[in-house]
Formats: sequence, C-alpha cells, structure tokens
Amino acid sequence: MDHKLPRTFLLTLLFSGCLMSKSSEPQASLTKQQALEIAKKTLAELPNGDEYVIQEADTVERPFGWVFFYNTRKYIETKDPGYIRPGNGPLVVERSGGATTFLTTSVPPHTAIAEFEKLWLQRHEEP
Repeated sequence: MDHKLPRTFLLTLLFSGCLMSKSSEPQASLTKQQALEIAKKTLAELPNGDEYVIQEADTVERPFGWVFFYNTRKYIETKDPGYIRPGNGPLVVERSGGATTFLTTSVPPHTAIAEFEKLWLQRHEEP
C-alpha cells in the first residue's frame, strides 16, 4: 500500500499552516535524548515494515527542537541504494511538548528546515 499521498497531503497542510496550532499552556522542554526516543518511536510506528536507523551525527538542533535524519537499517548496513525509501523526509521533534512532523522531500533539507522554522516562529509570536 502506498502511503505517499496522505503524507504529501499532510505536508502540504503543514507548510500552508493548517496543522499548526498555538498552545496556550506552556509545556515542558525536552532534552535531546528525550527527543531522540520520541523520534525512534515515531519511526518504529511507520506502517511500511522497514526498520529505520537515525543518523545521529546528522541531527540538527534549532530553537524549535531537533531535526533527525534517518534511513533503513538495510541501507545503512549495505549501502545498496535499493534499500533507500524515497520520500523519507527529515523528522522534527519539537522541544516543547515533543510534537513530531515529517518534513517534505520536495526541497533540499536545509530549505525544508528553514521553512518549518519560519512557520514555527510565526506560531510563537506574541499577539
């Protein structure tokens, strides 16, 4: 079963601001280790049956939280491009509350991160 259409649709909603909500209650700030555990759990729950490994050396920290890059365990172990899964965008875990978001793969990762950060900052501006 192909899960790209729903994921693409959700990413479109994210980048249009439709999935972003401003919380009125402050939430506890996560540590990087807690965010990593959330990322691992999120990847383990993906329905496609692949086992994913987070490439921890590539993790990016931003004011909003962390961006985790990952690939299939088989690709990491063999470097066989046949084990790469197209559409596996970086995974954001927000520092406040641990919300997760998969970023789009239709632009380079640094662009997707910058766009996410821009929208995150807009959500957190004082009224």
